[in-house]
Amino acid sequence: MKTYKSIKFLFIVLILSSSAYAQKSDEINNHKRMARANIDGAKVGIITQKLNLTVEEAEKFWPIYNEYDNKRKSLVKTLREIKKNRDSLNDKKNQELVNSRFKIKQELLDLEKEYSKRLSNIISQRQLLDLLYVEQDFHRMLLHRINNNEDRRNSDYNKKEE
Repeated sequence: MKTYKSIKFLFIVLILSSSAYAQKSDEINNHKRMARANIDGAKVGIITQKLNLTVEEAEKFWPIYNEYDNKRKSLVKTLREIKKNRDSLNDKKNQELVNSRFKIKQELLDLEKEYSKRLSNIISQRQLLDLLYVEQDFHRMLLHRINNNEDRRNSDYNKKEE
């Protein structure tokens, strides 16, 4: 009878811990979605401001830019997957990964050319050129903030250890 109670207790603990894990996972996913929304909002604000888009330009610009950005993100995700799979010891597979990487890089370039052409019907060439640099600056700023937050977290962690 004691064994039965032990098994029952263990079963209850497992159910509760898996439920807690699922809730924690949902919290993390919600946090990631909120962070992504904040980043996207900041990006929209900075690009709109730096390009000095008029209301009319913005109405036409953002649907096309968002379409481009989603396609670009999908290609970049594929590049990351290739990077994860690069531990193959097979030369043929490695060559396929190299070729796939070149193909995707070319697709990214072609995508940028296509959407630059489409956007040039909405914004000036100067704004188009500025867009390329604003995107780079935004990503650099984002990485800088991430690194600073990690440094701060590591510093806080080290203080707790002392």
